[in-house]
Amino acid sequence: MTIRNSRVMKRIVAAVATAALGTSLLALPSSPIGATATVAATARFAGADRYATTNAVANDPIVTNQTKFVLASGTNFADGLAASALAGALGNASLLLTPPDALPASVLATLTSMSGAQSPKYVVIVGGVNAVSANIAAQLASIGYTVSRVAGTDRYSTADAVAASVKLNNSGAIGTSGGYRTAFLANGKGFADALGASGVAYKLKLPIFLTDGTTLSAGTAAAMTAAGVQQVIVLGGTAAVSDDVKSAVDAVTGVITTSRIGGADRYETATLFASTIGAAVPAFLTRLILVSGTDFPDALAASQLASDDSASIIPVTDPLPASVSAFIAANSATIATIETIGGTAAVSAATVTAAAAAATLAKPTATIVALDGSATATVTFSAPLTDGAGAAGAEVLTSYTRTNAAGVTTYAHTGGVAYTYNATTGVSQAIVTFAAPVLAPNDTIRVLGFSIAHLTNSTTVAGASATVAVDASVPSATLVAYPGAAAATQKVWVTFSANTLLTSIDGTTDLVHTPAVLGATAASFSACARVSTSQTYTCNIVGQPVAAGETVTLEAGSISSKATTPVLNAAASATATADITPPVLQSARYSTSAVGGVQASLTTSPGTTAGAVTVTARAGTAAAGNAGNAWSLKVTDAEGATATAVSVNSTTKVVTVTANLTPATITAINVADALNGNAAFSALFIASVAVSADMDGTVTTVAPLTGGTDLMTVVATFSEPLSAAVAGNFSFSNTVTGTALTANAVTNAGLLTGVLTLTAQTADTFVAGVSTITTAVGVTDRSSLAATAGATLTVAMYPS
Repeated sequence: MTIRNSRVMKRIVAAVATAALGTSLLALPSSPIGATATVAATARFAGADRYATTNAVANDPIVTNQTKFVLASGTNFADGLAASALAGALGNASLLLTPPDALPASVLATLTSMSGAQSPKYVVIVGGVNAVSANIAAQLASIGYTVSRVAGTDRYSTADAVAASVKLNNSGAIGTSGGYRTAFLANGKGFADALGASGVAYKLKLPIFLTDGTTLSAGTAAAMTAAGVQQVIVLGGTAAVSDDVKSAVDAVTGVITTSRIGGADRYETATLFASTIGAAVPAFLTRLILVSGTDFPDALAASQLASDDSASIIPVTDPLPASVSAFIAANSATIATIETIGGTAAVSAATVTAAAAAATLAKPTATIVALDGSATATVTFSAPLTDGAGAAGAEVLTSYTRTNAAGVTTYAHTGGVAYTYNATTGVSQAIVTFAAPVLAPNDTIRVLGFSIAHLTNSTTVAGASATVAVDASVPSATLVAYPGAAAATQKVWVTFSANTLLTSIDGTTDLVHTPAVLGATAASFSACARVSTSQTYTCNIVGQPVAAGETVTLEAGSISSKATTPVLNAAASATATADITPPVLQSARYSTSAVGGVQASLTTSPGTTAGAVTVTARAGTAAAGNAGNAWSLKVTDAEGATATAVSVNSTTKVVTVTANLTPATITAINVADALNGNAAFSALFIASVAVSADMDGTVTTVAPLTGGTDLMTVVATFSEPLSAAVAGNFSFSNTVTGTALTANAVTNAGLLTGVLTLTAQTADTFVAGVSTITTAVGVTDRSSLAATAGATLTVAMYPS
């Protein structure tokens, strides 16, 4: 068993031992990730002072074969922050603190107990002799430790030296994140922003560089290049690290990409960092470590514990900051454990209690709609659930019961439950179909929530029930009729009151036309049909036309509700009114997203199947969709070269591959392997080969990737409902490149509203207030009046 694995498995033993140093320890329930509905207790690691607290975190009493330690100042935070990555790179060394002049007895005891009789054993001091004196180094050497020091002339150059040591001790390369060799950059005058990153720096061996906030020193820029840094994550807002510093980092040789994680204050910055890391490595959102946000010593020790437990470090104060409370609540489905470093003077018991309360996972709720006369009940849940009819699934038949007024319980019959979850709308719903007879007044429908589980954790649904009420409402209807020739395009629109279960309309007997001239032949109605799942029906006018001023009536008693005791409808009528206003396009909102788009690609020329390499952008990256078209591939023939070189320039957006294309020297698969082996390339693209062969004759020039598109969505609002609309009726102009685009799909909201949703694949870019949408002449409203050239057909578009 490795030292670190031993520590993780024996964490509970270490916690018990810390009780002797004043630690408040509450028992933690044993449960799988995210399985608990509440986080009822936390472990606290604390000692009599900052040094004893650090010992408590580092010291596993049973482990007596630790051989590597990192020692930093306990009176200044800067060296300790940088030291976290080095401790990880040394092979999960323990990070301890000391006053500048003399090693505390408690720290020496921790070193002795953890290293035991092992030999050799090492201590790496981070910081100059003003931070950790030469006397301390000599004392450790005299009792058998091999002591070395990593230091610079100030905190910034010390961090630079630590980065070089991280690379040296991690097989010649710093750690990676997202496919890039990554480092952090934080303000060296304050500890808060970097605290949240120290655990990740330890675990992934990612150096932490420092800046004074307004400049990037030449030494730090050189250190980044020497360490092979490809990605820099700036910690903190512009008040902590200016945009000028970030721009200077962009210009550092070897750096491909930079990003910033910064919030309104240190607390929000930490939660944003935890959310970012948790999205990539979900384990970091299963455990939290609370540390003081106003003082640094206890927090420096957190990096080792955070690495051990894959936990996020969250600085707090009293009362618990709103941003921290919101973050914990938002991740309550996965947070299983909360640990605290420092005594109650550092992190109060009230703060810990508030954090645990925020992590309490509320059970999903169920809302039941069960109507008199229906064969089904609709159950809407507040969260996505485990699907299927298996254990804990939302389609388990016996999870839903029906009890009639006599107290007899029946279950949903076989095949009677259909569960769906729409990730776009967030609607989580089960349609439960019961055996005959239909639902009747005083029937009680129950959801036995204990047997239905949340989709991503084992929290179960809260039970719910609903009693079927008597439906004595009189079905009411609203009619709309337009004058015109009898034809399939001339209709009567009948909309019934919401949530009323009805028998279907028979146009032959239920609708009556009253002509203006007494004794004249009346029109008749046919082909009555429901529009989608709405409460609206349309009936065709046949035989005779309906003229303006004439009446169409839905006769009383022709339609009945489906209640146990049916109720007949009241009469309703409408006078046919001429519509002389064509539909008018009023506004349009647009959005574009690489999600749902097509990825750009390029196949090397001459592009024959054999010997060609295809480069394709990856979905979900900065090169996805339309953005991929901005990238190019340059192939360079380097006769005599013994290796294939790849470079990625994020400024010019050019990928260059240099290889010896002499026949029988290199093949397409060799080039593809070199491309995919480059971290910067593979983070954005993938290279593939259909048939590997010599690449002799490949055109060596810069060629762009093509074919990348974004999914465009436009919501167009008209002055009135339309009768029909097709994608070809709409076009777009005044885009960045002036390309005229045509929608490839249109949803007309069930022909009931004037709000249309259009979608298309586009490689162009809209400009707010400049780009336009145009409706073709001929789009018709419900009265079959067409849009004309005199109507508003073109409007400017704005972002959603």
